[in-house]
Amino acid sequence: MINSITSRLVLVASILFFAVWLYLTFSPISPASLLFTDDGPLSFAIGRLTLQGQIPLLGQPSHFGGRHLGPWYYYLCAVFELISGKDPFVTALLFSALKAITVLSLIWFTANLFPRHKYIYYLAAAVLLFCGSLTFVISVPWVNHFLIVPSSLTLICTYLCLKNGPSYLPFFLAAASLQVQTFFGSAPMAAVCALTICAHLYLNFETFEPKKNLTSLLGTALFLLSWVPVLLYEVQFDSNLAKLFARHFEGHQFTAPISDAFRLVSEFLLFYMSGQPIGEHFSIALISIAAAILSLILIKTFYESETPLQYFLIACIVSIAFQGISLVNVEPPLHHFYLNCLIPVVIILSTIVYGSLLSALLAPKKLTLWWITPAVATGLIALVLSPNIHRFKLQYDSVPFSELESLKHAKEVSSLIDKDNNYNSNFKLILKGEYQSRKAAIYLLAKEIEYARMPYAPYFKELPAFKRKKKKRRSKIDSAYLLVCGKNVARKEIAAIKDVSQYWTFERAVDLTSCSTCQKCALNRFSSKS
Repeated sequence: MINSITSRLVLVASILFFAVWLYLTFSPISPASLLFTDDGPLSFAIGRLTLQGQIPLLGQPSHFGGRHLGPWYYYLCAVFELISGKDPFVTALLFSALKAITVLSLIWFTANLFPRHKYIYYLAAAVLLFCGSLTFVISVPWVNHFLIVPSSLTLICTYLCLKNGPSYLPFFLAAASLQVQTFFGSAPMAAVCALTICAHLYLNFETFEPKKNLTSLLGTALFLLSWVPVLLYEVQFDSNLAKLFARHFEGHQFTAPISDAFRLVSEFLLFYMSGQPIGEHFSIALISIAAAILSLILIKTFYESETPLQYFLIACIVSIAFQGISLVNVEPPLHHFYLNCLIPVVIILSTIVYGSLLSALLAPKKLTLWWITPAVATGLIALVLSPNIHRFKLQYDSVPFSELESLKHAKEVSSLIDKDNNYNSNFKLILKGEYQSRKAAIYLLAKEIEYARMPYAPYFKELPAFKRKKKKRRSKIDSAYLLVCGKNVARKEIAAIKDVSQYWTFERAVDLTSCSTCQKCALNRFSSKS
């Protein structure tokens, strides 16, 4: 056990590391760098509709068909939209803050699993955060990245059940329900945690005294409440549960060998433990040596731990295995969606392994080969930090994503459409060129009446704003905007203007002098024939 002076120094160093990491993570975020495409704008739109009384009952569409089960992410969008005054940038920052708080809370939880050396584990986790792999997850407002919040809650509740008995089981069921409802593909991890709890309670049931208190009742209420929207949807519409289960479990053959799944999981673990993919800064030999050393440290920690922590480590490791096996039924490029629920697992295991290394570094007399420890620990820390110094510099010098995908670009294009259209008519957006996924962002910012034209809008049957109103046969949309922008726009896409002109009479070009995002942007307005 290290002395009090060393503990204080380690704590101060940890706080400084955490503060610098938070600064490096949040300072580059701006409307010009915030990736605002795909399901991000769609989620914010649903949040605004929730504030108007149009309540979603299910989550986002699933890539396998149907929709994911839980609308709770959308309810949180509504809360953040209310707090931010419907400012999408502030709403995105609130989500980033929530994910950052979740990461720090998970580190606090992991360090307190080893109370004698918790300050050292704080320092180890703080150093690991500088690998930069969480920067994208925290900054981008995508629902799949939000998965780290319910997944972290599931893991914490798993340990509480293993440590304190069945009194925390209702909270585990509530957390696991939120995780599975957020992304159905995370069910293997939740199932492993549940089976681990059941096995531990069965083998050690006599050591736990059954307790019924207000806390258990609250957890039970949260668990039951989490499934109310799902049941309401099942009663009112075609069964989404049947569609979701059928698409996941019927007619699927193995599409990839186990070796490919193992490789994908290895790359995922490597990235979130170091920030670098295979082949750029690491060789297979170096990876194998590092994996062997880290595995030995983890095994040593396992044998020195108490029974609840041993079961918890088993749950974490087996979760990785089962989540990886599920990849054999998943076609690329969807693999990372199914692995993102494991990010909290990687944070926990990485903190434990590197914390054990630093503990040995600060107490060398306890090791037979103590002189090896400083070299290994210093080498691993340097390996983690050095490749990412340049990455943080790039975040200051330029935006990390294309300007065509940024919130700033969507705001400027939307304001031009609003100015030209003057809210007097409906419009349709025709995108040609790069990054067509920004259509939802432009519809969100330009006019709420156009929500029905967003991608995935037809899936939300319970939301009236996402239903296109039937019009008379002769009536047409009043105006259409053809947006052709991107550095590498193909000639055939530019020639599409002539195709559109067959249906829309060219009137005039929209003034682009106020659009500072991309100088090569070509925005043209077409009015319908009379």
